[in-house]
Amino acid sequence: MPSADVETVIARANESVDLLPTQEESTIIGSDSISHFVEIGHDFIGYLVDIARITPDSKILEIGSGIGRIFIPLTRYLSGKGSFDGVEPIERFVTASTERVTTKFPNFQFHFVDFSNDFYNPKGAVDPAKYRFQWPDASFDCVILVSVFTHVKTPVLENYLSEIARMLKPGGVLFATAFLLDHDVKRRMPTFKHGLNFAHRMGKMQVVDTTKPEGALAYEEKHFAQLAKKRGFIDFNLHRGSWTEPSKPSYGGFQDLVICRKKG
Repeated sequence: MPSADVETVIARANESVDLLPTQEESTIIGSDSISHFVEIGHDFIGYLVDIARITPDSKILEIGSGIGRIFIPLTRYLSGKGSFDGVEPIERFVTASTERVTTKFPNFQFHFVDFSNDFYNPKGAVDPAKYRFQWPDASFDCVILVSVFTHVKTPVLENYLSEIARMLKPGGVLFATAFLLDHDVKRRMPTFKHGLNFAHRMGKMQVVDTTKPEGALAYEEKHFAQLAKKRGFIDFNLHRGSWTEPSKPSYGGFQDLVICRKKG
């Protein structure tokens, strides 16, 4: 059951109608409809409040902020002391978000970075494996990545984890989705009806399609946890998504959810 804070955000959803994307924009990021887009956003606010323990005064960074699935409902949750920064490689999403949101909520800022990715931005000019984010050390209470680690190769994963650890305050939270593998998941994977069979091994990751590995990729759970631990993360918690357990996921999302904390 969602907390009272989350129920208040959901109850005020109608106030955010003017912030919502177009149907075409929501479809690009995988939502079937605007109502589906809103529903998923409310679900994630629930996870952020009830599992990651963000507060109205939290300083939040989202890498891959898209067109607002998470930050739109956050406008009804964060206080004036809180803040949100979104980094996004689709420039028109950044422009639209700035026009719709920042003009009304100046503590919400959006930043375009032309990250290269063989799936969604093959002509990108910025190598994400070598990128240093603009914020100083210990700037944020929570860093969010939804459907990002499912599309980045190992060098990018490693750099992002290092940068996130740098930018988080001591005790800050990493909130990220991923496809993570263990022996049981790999054994059952060929039977999954959704078609995500990470059958091809490429180094430390497994992919669906070797011609476009960043289209969908997975990591060994132990390897992912070791990379996080090496960078000073503790309390590694994995919440299995419905992609592996459609009848009994440990939370409401499709991808696996990883939540861990920076030591301190």
